[in-house]
Amino acid sequence: MAPPPGENQAAPQPRQNIAKDGDLILVVGPKRVEIRVDSHILRAASKTFRAMFGPHFAEGQNLGGNNVKYVDLPEDSASGMTQVCRLLHFCCDITQPGPEPDVLLEAARVVDKYFLQKSVSFAVDRWLKPDTEIYDPSELISGLGKMAIAADLFDHSQGFYRVTRAMLLSCGWGRSDYEYFPDSADAECRWRMICEY
Repeated sequence: MAPPPGENQAAPQPRQNIAKDGDLILVVGPKRVEIRVDSHILRAASKTFRAMFGPHFAEGQNLGGNNVKYVDLPEDSASGMTQVCRLLHFCCDITQPGPEPDVLLEAARVVDKYFLQKSVSFAVDRWLKPDTEIYDPSELISGLGKMAIAADLFDHSQGFYRVTRAMLLSCGWGRSDYEYFPDSADAECRWRMICEY
């Protein structure tokens, strides 16, 4: 049973059962989205999760068997964590186009935080192939900018190259296109995007 929300917490959203028999429920973000997963899969995917859900931390105590453990991750993105967990549990079709740029960027932040780059690389390569035809022209540079930041967080140089190349070929860089970069792009990432060519 989920712990009751505190006075300052939002009520939990409906649970997403990525692993129906999972022994772990991640309570993610300010909206307290519950994501049921298997701790063994998370531990196999990341050294961070291996330590976090190991015997030396409170989150790792009494895992397995019929016990279901709730772990609060209030600072993480629910959409990003859901996307990453679905990928790690093989619950998404990687032959389909990747997530929208906003969700892709949130997933990249989760991957970067928990050092999951190698575990998700099989899907990231597919996700970082920009199709400039599917974007609304007014959102093209912003969407590609988010994909470029995601590629940087995924540590995927080939994807970064493809995305920044598509950006340069799509905009011309003479106008104020630079202003359309997401605010979350740090100075180093912006500089890499411009100097790539």
